[in-house]
Amino acid sequence: MITILSSDSFIGQLPAPESTGISPIFRGKISVESESLRCYIKPLPDSIASPTGQKVENREILSEALGYTLAKGAGLRTPDNAGIIVLKAEQIPSRVVAHLKSITPGGDAQADYACWYSQDMIHPSLLKNHIPDGHPSIRQAAISRLALTLSKNDQTPTIITFDEWTENSDRNLGNLLGSADGEMTLIDHGRLLRYPTWSPKNLEASPYALRNVISDLLNNFIPHWSEKTPIKSARLLAYNNLSVCWKSGSKSAAEKLLTEFLDTNDVESVLEFLSSRLEQSNYNSAVGLLV
Repeated sequence: MITILSSDSFIGQLPAPESTGISPIFRGKISVESESLRCYIKPLPDSIASPTGQKVENREILSEALGYTLAKGAGLRTPDNAGIIVLKAEQIPSRVVAHLKSITPGGDAQADYACWYSQDMIHPSLLKNHIPDGHPSIRQAAISRLALTLSKNDQTPTIITFDEWTENSDRNLGNLLGSADGEMTLIDHGRLLRYPTWSPKNLEASPYALRNVISDLLNNFIPHWSEKTPIKSARLLAYNNLSVCWKSGSKSAAEKLLTEFLDTNDVESVLEFLSSRLEQSNYNSAVGLLV
């Protein structure tokens, strides 16, 4: 289960991260089971604006928790510790509070925020480690080299398949950590089920086109990469593994988590949606092996 901590578990802030992407994020120390951990901490407002400008419930904290739970259940590498901590506004850096106010309808600050934390795994992201700042041609050459490396990594088809199953619209080079042994660690599941404004009852009817960023990147630099038979076979095997893991434990873990956030009918809607995407007829079509 995902650990939920009170503000008393927060030890203090650390120097700001070198890069933050689009999310309000900072670094800090958190006490987890009497151990002091250096973590990345992402506070999240209770409400955000939908693409049409309406004030809606922000489900990003649930997306993070669900993505982390499902990734671990599928045997993918994730941060050693992650969970939810509730922090008072004064415990959060002022620049981050300003960012939070800017994405909150009405621009108001909350007294406290639910935050997703994940242990700092030290390994840099693929973006930071492989793509230098500088002239566009230098960056383009670096991206091309990284795409070739990723195309040969056995984990890549599995990660692409996991994100396709969970409809993660924002898996990019900045939220894949690369270790010296070539293993990749998944962080940031905030765009699970396409967008933080997802509704349990309308998952099938999402109006947003799903884009698999890593797959698109590889196909751009290695034409027809995803259509090659070895890649299709690897993705089919990944779907089979996800289905086995789902039935043998991941579904139960997801249900326990979802029950903490949603009512019974909504829990069933999410579970049914994820289960349906692991039906063989569905993933055969997604992989493109059978028509």
